[in-house]
Parts: sequence; structure tokens; C-alpha cells
Amino acid sequence: MTIRSEPKPWVVQKYGGTSLGKLLDKVCGTIIPSYLEKYNVAVVCSALSGTTKASGTTSRLLDCLQYAEVVGVESINCVNAAIDSIRDAHLDKLHSFRAYSRDTSDLLLNETVVRVVNDCEEIRKLLLAAQVVGDLSPRTKDRVLSLGERLACHVVAAALNIKEGIPARVVNLDNIVAEVFGKSLPEQEAEFERLGTSFYHRLSQKIGSIVSEPTDSVPIITGFFGLMPNSLLWCVGRGYSDLCGAMCAAGLTAIEYQIWKEVDGIFTADPRKVPSARVLATVTAEEAAELTFFGSEVIHPLTMEQLCKSGIVLRLKNVLSPSGSGTVIYPETDPQVKETVQEHPTGVSFMLSNGYHGKSQSRRRPTAITSKDGLTLINVACNRITRSQSFLTSVFSQLERKGIVPDLVTTSERHVSLAIQAPGDFVVGNRIVRDLQKLGSVTILENMNIVSVIGQRMRNMVGTANEIFSALASAKINIYLISQGASEINISFVVKAEDSMQAINVVHARALQIPTHLEQENNFIKVCNRRQALPMTVPEQKALLERPGQDEETGEVAGGLLVGKWVIGSLLLACFLASADELFVLACGSDIASALHASSSASWLITGYNLGYVLALPIYGQICDLTGPKKAILMALAVYGSGCLMTGVSHTIYIAVAGRIISGFGGAGMNELVSVVINDIGSIQRVAMLRSYVTTVSILGVVCGAPLGAFLSGWIGWQW
Repeated sequence: MTIRSEPKPWVVQKYGGTSLGKLLDKVCGTIIPSYLEKYNVAVVCSALSGTTKASGTTSRLLDCLQYAEVVGVESINCVNAAIDSIRDAHLDKLHSFRAYSRDTSDLLLNETVVRVVNDCEEIRKLLLAAQVVGDLSPRTKDRVLSLGERLACHVVAAALNIKEGIPARVVNLDNIVAEVFGKSLPEQEAEFERLGTSFYHRLSQKIGSIVSEPTDSVPIITGFFGLMPNSLLWCVGRGYSDLCGAMCAAGLTAIEYQIWKEVDGIFTADPRKVPSARVLATVTAEEAAELTFFGSEVIHPLTMEQLCKSGIVLRLKNVLSPSGSGTVIYPETDPQVKETVQEHPTGVSFMLSNGYHGKSQSRRRPTAITSKDGLTLINVACNRITRSQSFLTSVFSQLERKGIVPDLVTTSERHVSLAIQAPGDFVVGNRIVRDLQKLGSVTILENMNIVSVIGQRMRNMVGTANEIFSALASAKINIYLISQGASEINISFVVKAEDSMQAINVVHARALQIPTHLEQENNFIKVCNRRQALPMTVPEQKALLERPGQDEETGEVAGGLLVGKWVIGSLLLACFLASADELFVLACGSDIASALHASSSASWLITGYNLGYVLALPIYGQICDLTGPKKAILMALAVYGSGCLMTGVSHTIYIAVAGRIISGFGGAGMNELVSVVINDIGSIQRVAMLRSYVTTVSILGVVCGAPLGAFLSGWIGWQW
């Protein structure tokens, strides 16, 4: 088949190591093929990981680098064991594809196995040679780390070629820097210093020309992009594969850059700390950068810079839920409507529930709250007669000599407060304090956390700081440092580590105005007891009765089932059929038994249905918990219909009774799940009305079942 044609726009997808390690079948079998019909897809791969980064290929290669710096038999054995485990893990993935291979693909699989083995042996020799020579240069480290991405690309390309029948090719970017800037290290370093971040723009142009070569195969690109002048880890850090994908998107002028993880997108807060946190539909590039710096693993700053320069939209998506819209990060501060990958549109009620208001859907409240843990707060008070400039210069010079970059700084003429990452070495920490004491009195506060409230619209919003600090005061949380001004979209403060969780939750509820689960339950209790409470205004009553995310005009709830006439009608019809079924069959049971030459067994047609019904009742509760009410009731309808079909086409009484048992399984879900579903499809005011509809229809089923069954049996036959 033809994978792509020229008019198709490009979409670049980057997959993390844990996604490829745990969910490779879903990535290659579902997600990538679903985009190929409309888009040219380029796939960027990180090194394979297990459940955590610490168990991933890159982490094990970093361990190998540490072993190679130590001379001795034990370190040699550690290097060999680590390389063997990396090789075997990838070979196990490849060998699992043999069940799908054919004559041509079997040859491809064998070639891939040879490449994996050769790549691992090459790195093994490099590490052992570096250990003997005692020279582990930055470029050698880069060469070692590139192994993880190369092996991952071999596995992904093999999965697409062999299992899915989709042509794919590996694009190795190990030598991309040398191809663009020459092989001379001094020349590369000079260009890196001269160009700054434009260095990556030059690389993106070359990557785009390589990837877009006219072939009928999906490019599988290594997330490791070449031997950088001063080591890729030093220049970029562990987020280099995100940056590689961004450069690829810029070089291809892609319509969208997607980063696939195991989360739904960016949340208003860490859902592990704030249970009521919600997924954000959109954020700006500035907001994403602030969230990343202050503790949330969102996106590498260099990645966002490349996308902003190219005007490319970034979308964060969940491998576990490919149909979700994820979170979109727009390169502009005020995004205009532009072409992106067509996803399920974000509902107005969802946007309202996350703080968007008005036709432009601009955010009225702060966007999100995040925290950074494990900090030390240093307060330095100058005790000498000196100019403030000299004092501040001396303080920062001392920190720079120790390689320490403050996360937050507040200053006055003779005082400076700094929040820094706690030094891991006790000796280093004491040395910092001793050097700063030469400049003045020093106080140290350990086990502190930074909490940051971030939002694009905070720039022109009055009263946000008051809401934040009033909430903290009401919770009796002391603040040790406040920072605002350097970034107009961020208010940060420092609290004790033990107060951090409470601070995040109270600010999330008050400043972002997203109620906690306890507040939502209390709101419901207030509604139930409103007759005993003091009189409330109409807006207050409406606010209590509405559910979070409920649309003011339609009463629909974000994330619930669509409330419409067709949905309500379908549910009521299902309830009618489940209630009337026994009486349908009772009216025409003798006809069925006679047609099947088993008149004495007619009662089993009723008994079979009741048996299936009773057996299924306890099961549907668990199914509903696992899949949700929508999928559970759809399954019940499918089971009921299958049972009816089986009974209708039966030629013996045994098959007919078996069909009736299956119908009973479905009927139990149709009847019982309706009461669960109506709690998801409207406001509290509508629940009573919907329940009355269900009761009425159930009674109609009992009353009309027998005559309707007799009429239909005589008119069109019992089979129908």
C-alpha cells in the first residue's frame, strides 16, 4: 500500500521510553496506522524503558559510563553484564515478532537481530577501550548513550514492517552535527558559541531534508541527534529526544508535533497531590515553560523555543487513551485558529469547567499550580558598609564558583534570600555557608518547597495575589519567601515541606476555583438540607445544584454521556424491552415450543431468561466500575440482541433456551444500569424527572408486554 503522498501534511510523533517498552503493540498496531491515511508520519524514539526511567536503557548506559571510569575486573564484569542485559532485552522484543514473520520479513528480522548484536558489541568494545586508556571524553559518552535510541528504532521499525505490514526505515542521526558543521571539533565549538540556539535551527533543516526523502516508508528517527561539541547531555540534558522531535517537526514544517506519554496531558496540579486536578485543554508556550522550570515535567525549554520559532503546535497525548484530545500547547501567546490534526473537539462545558470564559475561550483564572521539592532557603544579611551592587555580586560569585544556580531570589539593599536545590554533599553545603558568612550573617532553612501559581492571564488580573495569600493565611501556612515580577505570569512562594501539600490544595481550590472532592460532596449535602439552611440567593442555589463542568444552558456534564433526546429515548427503549421480555415470550411461548416440537419444555423459555438475569446482576456492578456505565450498557444491549438472534434462528429447544439465558444476561444490564446512567447525564434537578420516566416505561413494559407479544407473533411470526 502507499503510505504517503505529497499533498499530505506531516505529523511528527515522539514516543517515550516507557511507552515503547510497555505499550509497543498499541503504538505500532493502533496509533501510528490510524494517522497514516491522512498524514505523513515521522516517528521519533527514545530509548526503551521499563516501568521507570531508572530501569531504562539510558539509565543503564549511564551506569556503564560510571563503571568504565573505574579500572578493575569487577568494573569490567559490570560493563559486560549491563551490555548483555540491554542486548537481551531488545532481542527478546525482536524474537517475539517471529510468529508474524513471512519469508521476506523473516530475512528482515534476521538482519535486524544482527544489527542489534553488532551495535551492542561496538559499544562494549568502546567502553572497555576507554577503561584501559583511562580517557572517557564527552564525545565518547555521547557515542555510548546513542545506543539506546538506535536499538529502540530497530525494534519499532521491525514491529511496523513485520507485525503490521507497514514499510518503515531507521533514520540514524548520530553524525548529523558533523554533516552540518564539519568533523572538526574546534569548528563545531566555534559555531555552537556563535549561533547559540540557532545552532539547533540549522540542524533541523538538515534533519528535515533527510527525513523527507521520497520513499514509501515511515521514518523511525533516533531521538539522539549526533555528537555535540560539549556532549549532548551537557548542552541539552535528558530531554534531548523531545528537542530532536521538535527539530524534525520544524525541518518538515509539520502541521503538529505530538509527544505521547502515559498521562492525559497537562493537569491543573499534580493529580497525585491534588485529587480534584483536571486536564487542561490548552496552555501557552510561556505557561508550559514556567511549569517545566518549577517542577512539572512538561516540555524541555529548547523544545518549545524551536516550535515557537516555527509556529508549530505541540500536543501532549496519552498512549493509553489515543482518542483523547490531550493538551495543546500553542506557540503564540494568544493563539489564533489554525490548522492542526483533527481531534475530538473540546466541549464548551469542559472549557468552562477549566476556567475558560467568553467567545475567545480565554482563561479567566490562573492556569495551574506546581511545586518543586527538596530545597534549602539561604538568607544573607550584609553586616558591612558596602554598596548593594558589590554585596549582590559577591553573593552570586560565591554561588557560581560552587556551580549553584538559585531557583528563586529576592533582594533588598542589604539582604538577599535564595532558594537553592539542597546540596547532596554535606561538606559542600558547609563550604557554601562558610563562604557566605564572610559577607554577612547567614541563616539556613532546610526541607523547604517552592509552590508556583502560573497563568497567562495573571499578567493583567487584579486580585490574584490576594486570593492566593488569603487562602494560605486561612490555612495557617507560613510563607518564607515570595517572588513575583521577573515572570509576570508566575507567583512563587516558599513554604515548609510538610505544609506544601496543604498549600497546593487550598490554592488550587481558592485561586483556581476548582473545588475539592470534599467540597463537592458538601455542596450536595447543602442542597439536600437547604430547607433548614438560611435563605440563599438564586445564583448561590444554582451554583450548589450544578455539577463541576456542567454547561449553564444545556445542563450537560463534561465527560459524561451526551444528554439528548436520542440518548434518553434509547435508554427508555432498552428499559421497556427488558421489562416486557418475559411477557413477550409468555404470550408466544406455546408457539415457539410447538414450532420446535417441544411443547412440554415451553416453561424453560421463561426460566432460562430469569436464570441468566439473576446470574448477571452481581457481575454488572463490577463491569460498570471497570469500563464505565456507557460501555457497560452498550455491552448489555449487544448481549441481549445476540440472545434474541440465537433464539430466533434456533432449530431445537436447547438452542432456544440457551439464547434465552444469554438474553437474560443482557436484560439484567439493560434494566439495572439505566439507574446508574441517569446520574451521569444531567444536573441534580433532572435526576428525579428521568427516574420518573424510567418507572413509567417499566410499568408500560409489564402492562403492554403480553398483548404486544401476542400481536407481533400473529402478525410477523415469533422469530421476529
